[in-house]
Amino acid sequence: MLAAPLCLLLSGLALQADEKPSPPPMPDFKTRVDYAAWLAKQVRGADGPERNAAPLYEEIFKLGDSKKAVEELGFAGFRTTAQPGVRAAPWDAAEHQDWEAGYQKTRALVKSYREAAARPYVLFEDNVKQISDDPKACLVQFMLPHLPPIRACAKGALENAWRLENGAVPVDPFLLACEANLNVARQLSRDPFVISHLVAISIQAITYEDLRLALKHDVFSKAQRPRITRLLDRYANPLSHWRSMIEGELASLLDLLQVPEIPADLDAEGMFAKSRPSDEPGRKAAASALAAAAVRMIAFAELPAGHQKISELAAITNQHEIEFVRMFELSRAFALLRRGVAAQRGTRLLYEIFIYRDRNGHWPVSLNELPKAVLDNAGTDPISGERFVYRVEGDRFKLYSVAENGVDDGGQHDPKWGDGDSAVDFVFWPIPE
Repeated sequence: MLAAPLCLLLSGLALQADEKPSPPPMPDFKTRVDYAAWLAKQVRGADGPERNAAPLYEEIFKLGDSKKAVEELGFAGFRTTAQPGVRAAPWDAAEHQDWEAGYQKTRALVKSYREAAARPYVLFEDNVKQISDDPKACLVQFMLPHLPPIRACAKGALENAWRLENGAVPVDPFLLACEANLNVARQLSRDPFVISHLVAISIQAITYEDLRLALKHDVFSKAQRPRITRLLDRYANPLSHWRSMIEGELASLLDLLQVPEIPADLDAEGMFAKSRPSDEPGRKAAASALAAAAVRMIAFAELPAGHQKISELAAITNQHEIEFVRMFELSRAFALLRRGVAAQRGTRLLYEIFIYRDRNGHWPVSLNELPKAVLDNAGTDPISGERFVYRVEGDRFKLYSVAENGVDDGGQHDPKWGDGDSAVDFVFWPIPE
C-alpha cells in the first residue's frame, strides 16, 4: 500500500488554520481513488449547499461556452476596450458614450455578481458526479468554465465603479466592487487547482491597484481611509494557500497515473501519455516521487523569505529522471502567489502612510513610526524578508518591493516584478506612469 507515506509526510508539517484538512490519498493501482470526491470535500469544507455560489454563476453566465459568455457580458470600460497596461481613472458618461452603454447594460449583472461573490465557495456538483461515475474520466477534466467570465466580471465591476456621479467617484459602489472582488478571490482560493488560485491572484492584483489609484485620485476622504485598512486586513492573502495549490496539482497527477488510459481530448498532443510510465511499477515509482516532491515544496515555503530561491524550487522536479514528475513544476505559481501577498501588504502599508500624514501633517520619516501591529502584519516584503523600501524625498515618498531579484534597485519600476531576474523593483508609490 502507498496510502500511508503521503498522509504521514504531509500531516507532519504544520497546518495553517485556513488550510484544507486532508492531503490527497495515494493510489494503490488496484482500487480506484475517487479524486473528484476528494476535491469536492476540500472545497465544500463544513459549508452546506446553500453556500455554494456555483448555481448563481451558472444562472449569471449561462456557462455552456465560457469564451462566448465573456464576449456577451457587455462590459465596455477602460480595461475592456483600451490597450493593455491602461490605468484606472475616473470617467465621465458624457465623454465615453460606449462605456456608458456598457455600464447601463451590466448594472444588473454586477449586482448578481456581488450576490454570488458573497457565498464562500464554488463547486459544480454535476461535474464532480460525472467524473466520479466514469471510470475512464480523471480530475484534470474537471473544467472550470466559470473562471474567464468571473475574471471579466471582476474587471468590469471596477470599470463601472470609476464612473463619475455629480463630479466624483461614488465611494460606496467603489468599495462594493472592491469587496466583491476580494470575496471572489477568497472563494476561488478554496479550490485547490493552481489555475483557480492564479485567477484569484489576478483579481486581487487589479483590486489592489485600483485602491492605490484611489489615493492618487482622492476618491476617499481622510475620514474614510481607515475603512479601507479594515477591508484590506479582512482579505489578507496568506502564503499558506501554497499548500492547497500543491495538493490539488498532486491529486491531478496521481489521478492521471491511475486511469486506464489518458483521454485523447485531454491530451491532444500526447504529452501526458508519452511521459506516463507504461507499467505499474513505474507508475508506483512516479507516485512516490510526486509525494516526496510535494513534501519538499511545502518545506520550501516554510523557509525564511529571502532564502526562497525560485530556481531551487524548480529544481525539485525539473531535473527528475521520471519525465512525468517534471510536470509537477510549480515555481511560477509560487512566484505569483508571493507577489500577490506583497501587493496586499504594500497597499495596506500605503494607506497607513497616508493616515499618518492625515494625522500628523507630514509623511513618516521611516516605517518604524507606523503602528507596530501594522508593521507586524504588512511591513515585511515576502520576497526579501526585510521591510519594504521606504524613502522620503522632499515632500514626496517612495514605497516599493525589491521584486524577484531580492535587491534594492533604487525604485526602478517593472510591472512584471522583474521576471528574468532583472535589476528592477515593483513600486507602489508614487504610482508609476
